Amino acid sequence: AEVRVDPAMLVHPDDLPQLRQAWAAAFARGEPLDAQCRLRRATDGTFRWHVGRAVPERDEGGSVIGWIVTAADIESQKRAEDEYARVVERERQAREEAEAANRAKDEFLATLSHELRTPLAAMVGWTGMLRSGNLSPEKSRKALETIERNAKAQAVLIEDILDVSRIITGK
Repeated sequence: AEVRVDPAMLVHPDDLPQLRQAWAAAFARGEPLDAQCRLRRATDGTFRWHVGRAVPERDEGGSVIGWIVTAADIESQKRAEDEYARVVERERQAREEAEAANRAKDEFLATLSHELRTPLAAMVGWTGMLRSGNLSPEKSRKALETIERNAKAQAVLIEDILDVSRIITGK
């Protein structure tokens, strides 16, 4: 006995246009159709994902005389796939955030290194000139002032670093 069901009553509205197009192509070619779509459950009217196959039934001459259609509920598989996709997306975001934090840390360390080396270079340079003993009293005074100023600047930088460290560790 032939059973006719209105696809609009059975297939989820979002899936119907694509399924109709695929069905029309399979019907025109007389070839099997494999599809996934959400079908309405007869028991409670909810939609669940199914994988379906429609195979043409042929007579001895090869003409299509009907179609045999099967469908299997794959709702739990679809939910697992969706959850997996969400987990993969969260991991991707976490990886991007970690990479951005790493880049920020590298940039911070590069800046910090530069900020610490600049006063240190001045102190080392002036100390070397003082050791040579070839500086005038005025130049020696300037050397000592420069060393002191740069040492204080470096101390402030180090204290700032320690403050940030205390903030980060909650102390």
